[in-house]
Amino acid sequence: MLLTLVIPLFLILVTLTSLFLYTSQSEKHYKRLTGELLLAAATEQKDLFSVKLQGEISLLNVLATSLPVSDRMQSDQVLEALSAATNASDFRNIIVTDTSGRGVANDGQELNLQDRNYFKQALSGECAMEYIAKTRLADDEAAIAIAVPIIAKAQVIGTVVGVLEESALREMFRENAYRQSET
Repeated sequence: MLLTLVIPLFLILVTLTSLFLYTSQSEKHYKRLTGELLLAAATEQKDLFSVKLQGEISLLNVLATSLPVSDRMQSDQVLEALSAATNASDFRNIIVTDTSGRGVANDGQELNLQDRNYFKQALSGECAMEYIAKTRLADDEAAIAIAVPIIAKAQVIGTVVGVLEESALREMFRENAYRQSET
């Protein structure tokens, strides 16, 4: 009689122990797979962001090689090129400046960027990027300014600056995350 009680209790104990071990292993496996998935998603977002930025920088470089920079920066031809580039990109504004920092945005607004670090770095011949907490170019919204030099005859003669609003970047990530969740 004792044996009929011990054997079922033993089987119940073995079953519960096995279930506990299986649950523990499953949880570890689940956590590891979740971590790997999150890392892969973050890497993909980083790569997409890098590709996006490279595309926007390429657009600015094309403008820098094709814009006629002169005393008449606010010419119809320049404003038309800036507007077309703004419409074809995620930039809120695109500005072309001379070496003194005086410039014009795609909407015709005249600006002076001489005190901006991204402008100064672009004047040194490098592409520059800077986070701006509040910018007058994006309705006081946070933005990223990307500046490239305009080079003619081996000299920097101005800059082209693109302003990407923070909300546009957030939307880009949101769209990509949504698109990934559909597949």
